[in-house]
Amino acid sequence: MIAKLFWRNNQLQLHFKPGHTWFFNALQPGLYWLRFIGSDLTSSELSSDLEKREEIGSKQATTQFVNLRIVEPTGTDKNAVEVDGVIFETLIPEKILNVPPTQQGAYTPVQIGIRITNNTSTPYSFSLFATLIPQLVGANAQVLRGDYLRTIELRPKESNFPLIMPFESVTFFPDARLLYFKGIPFRLSIAAGDGGYWIFDGLNLGNYQIKLMYKNKATVKEIYGLESTSVRLMQGLWTGLVSTPYVKFFLV
Repeated sequence: MIAKLFWRNNQLQLHFKPGHTWFFNALQPGLYWLRFIGSDLTSSELSSDLEKREEIGSKQATTQFVNLRIVEPTGTDKNAVEVDGVIFETLIPEKILNVPPTQQGAYTPVQIGIRITNNTSTPYSFSLFATLIPQLVGANAQVLRGDYLRTIELRPKESNFPLIMPFESVTFFPDARLLYFKGIPFRLSIAAGDGGYWIFDGLNLGNYQIKLMYKNKATVKEIYGLESTSVRLMQGLWTGLVSTPYVKFFLV
């Protein structure tokens, strides 16, 4: 399913396209509740027989409501969003990124990260273990496909869950590289933290936009010490799904 939130005729619109296109117009920043109602649109549904239509209607699948919050970007450069007093911002210190030489195995390290600022009066712990999901947009405004690949399995450690005190922030840069890979023009690789990587292939010279989504559903997580038998629970984790604004960068 493709969902898009954009401005048209000075109105904020939300589009869903799971086959048919659904429009929600004149939205404002705030909290909404969203659910889906699905049915099998067959020829029998078009029957004039009232009993058949009622029977079909009773078999529709309805999901539970989930909350959907629309927020406005904050800060002087509009690269951040604030949710319940917590600010999320995608960071790219250097907007011009040099690609590696066209030699097999060549790569260039790049800095793509996130800053989380706690502007509340309550300390919060945040999970940075496989909770950041990058999304990349090309010069033609098309969202580029990202694949998740994992070759080894890493277990969460205490360092993956920083505690952010009130009015303090944490900045995190996962391992990220531009690579020349098997004749593909260029590949962007961003570590997920659990031994896996998010991969974007077929990049060329030019301008791009990227954002990091923060997604954590678990309030409790098992963390491991130096020995595999040393396990304890990290509790009280901040939960939510937050999408930051896109940040532009250039491949040269």
